[in-house]
Amino acid sequence: MKVNGNSKNNITGYAKRNRNILIFLLLAYALNVGFLITGTQIQLPLYKQKLRSLAVGEVADFQVKAENEVFYVDDEKTEELKELQASNILPVYTIEETKVLNLISHFERFASFYLQEGQDMPLQKLNEELSLRFPNRFGIRDIEILANTEELSRALPLIEEELRILLENGIFPREVNIDQGSGGLLQLWHWKGEEKLHEKYTQKNIITEDEIESVAQQKFAAYNVQPATKAAAVMLLVNFAEQTAYYNATLTSALKKQARQQVQPITYHIEKGELLISEGDIINQEDMRKVEALLEKRPMPDMQESIAIILYIAGIFFLAIILYKPLLKRSRRFYQHTYILLIASIVFSFNIFLVLAFSLVPTGLPVSIGIFTALISMLIATLISQRVGIISSLLLSLIFFAIPDIDIYTFIFSFLAGITATYLIRNAEKRIDLVAGTLQLALVVALITVIIGLFQQKDISWFLKAGGIGIIHAFITGTLNLALLPALEHLLNAPTVFRLRELSDTNTPLFKRMMTVAAGTYSHSMGVANLAESACREIGANHLLARVGAYYHDIGKMDQPDYFIENQQDKNRHDEITPNLSVAVIKSHVKIGKERAKELKLPPEVVEIVSDHHGSDVISYFYQQALKKGGKAVPEEFSYNGTPPRSKESAVVMLADTIEAQSRTIKKPSVQKFEKMVWDAIMHKVSRKQMSNTELSFRDIEIIKNSFIQILAGQFHSRIEYPDQKS
Repeated sequence: MKVNGNSKNNITGYAKRNRNILIFLLLAYALNVGFLITGTQIQLPLYKQKLRSLAVGEVADFQVKAENEVFYVDDEKTEELKELQASNILPVYTIEETKVLNLISHFERFASFYLQEGQDMPLQKLNEELSLRFPNRFGIRDIEILANTEELSRALPLIEEELRILLENGIFPREVNIDQGSGGLLQLWHWKGEEKLHEKYTQKNIITEDEIESVAQQKFAAYNVQPATKAAAVMLLVNFAEQTAYYNATLTSALKKQARQQVQPITYHIEKGELLISEGDIINQEDMRKVEALLEKRPMPDMQESIAIILYIAGIFFLAIILYKPLLKRSRRFYQHTYILLIASIVFSFNIFLVLAFSLVPTGLPVSIGIFTALISMLIATLISQRVGIISSLLLSLIFFAIPDIDIYTFIFSFLAGITATYLIRNAEKRIDLVAGTLQLALVVALITVIIGLFQQKDISWFLKAGGIGIIHAFITGTLNLALLPALEHLLNAPTVFRLRELSDTNTPLFKRMMTVAAGTYSHSMGVANLAESACREIGANHLLARVGAYYHDIGKMDQPDYFIENQQDKNRHDEITPNLSVAVIKSHVKIGKERAKELKLPPEVVEIVSDHHGSDVISYFYQQALKKGGKAVPEEFSYNGTPPRSKESAVVMLADTIEAQSRTIKKPSVQKFEKMVWDAIMHKVSRKQMSNTELSFRDIEIIKNSFIQILAGQFHSRIEYPDQKS
């Protein structure tokens, strides 16, 4: 198998770009880790390092004062309180409802048998039947009691009711698990009718398996029945009553856990400036708790901390690859966008380093108030996409957790500010919209700081300071965004919405010249732009890119405008030359247009539309002319040299270009004629494999068709003929 030179060059180029990306990825990772480790290790003032030298039992060689107001939790006392609350939870017993129902069902079967057959059976036969129907439940003595009882049938409903009450109220095991620390109590969870009860019992008022007979004797002693009937009732109650209350270790453990969780931490307050330890004092355990509170219980930076940062940032990079890859892999700017994201991460970590190393954020405020997450997210959203900007807000904010003992509010401020900034510019189409977005961002940032302050129960002075710094943060973000975005747009030649808006201005020397020398082409380009923009808007493609691409798609015709039919008036220049020469002139406008687009430094996406708007289709008119003249016409020689469209926008412009031109040839236009013309044109491009490289679906094509028809119907609608108007 042979590989041509272009293929070899492409493969080599891909390999080189992939290698460069990998190298830069590793470099970005190393810089991120380096900035974070360095920043976290040098952020501690010398005073805090001195505090770390203190130990219980030693004499303090300097006094310790609280630099700031601190609240800290006494973990030891809190744990003692949790244990106390957990010990107050009574052991939980629950009724096994299924067993209750089964036992009652068994008794009902016995009662039914006895009433229908058993009471008239001789002793031997009754013994056989009961042994068969209720194995191991009746002894021979029990059978004799039943056989000698004449009034048992009337007592059976009473026995069943007492059995039901006994089972539902719970028969406990012989040994009951009662914690004496709970006062010798337990709790029974059971249903009584439709109501679920949680009842407390002592050892004295529960019924165990050993007490069933004595309880049965007491119950039936109160009823006026014959001794034989009473004996039978007691025997039946004893035989059918079994343990139904069981110790529920899982539920007991869950209640104890819940009781522990409901305990509020025991918190102590250290006021700002409070003297905690005097010079010469012997440090006790309580003193060390206060010192640890000042240090926020943060360990000295060490190798373990550095390893944790290295592994954590590796996880963030891995997560970034998973989230970004589906969004970037089909982008024609995959490598450029990857570099942008890696550079953004480096800038972000460097920003963190500066804030930590030089303590740029006042104590008590979220560290992220000095980090420009919102700015980086806005730039990414504008240069790449809003979805990538939102993901970047999340990933960048997660980096804060690499800083030891960072609080959740730092993450919240960063993430919400980034998401808000990305959301506020979603509909921005003019640079002035960014100014309005900055004002809105300032209000939202102030609101975020207020919410954080309320959660932390800050005083009014904190709100004023935090709100003011937050607003300043927002205005700096907006100012830097306005300053950096134009430079990045031109440096990257990116088709941002603002750049496309600027390029869509037809009041430029280029379009003024086109209007003068190629008025037909200018009018055609405006029509194509309207069609393409409308269709792209409907299918969710970049409608601004399609409009700009349509404006510029025929700029190659300006050098020889008379050779294109829309600019011809009295005569056709092609009548004077051969079909082969005509095709060469027609084809040249694509090449000239592409070169001119590059000279104008248009974004590559626009250049691609100019280059691909005819694809590789055959110029059928001149091909047929060549065949009529008897020459040897090869289709490839009469085809455009471009590539079939590779993007949705390019494909839509190709279709709009064809359909706009054909629409001018329809006599007595109507919706039905437009429908047929549009569909035939689309199917022709599909059959010529000009749509094969795009991601347009059949649904998209149907939407595009309907959009074209709607626009054309509006342009060529029937007009009223006034009385003095000639036909």
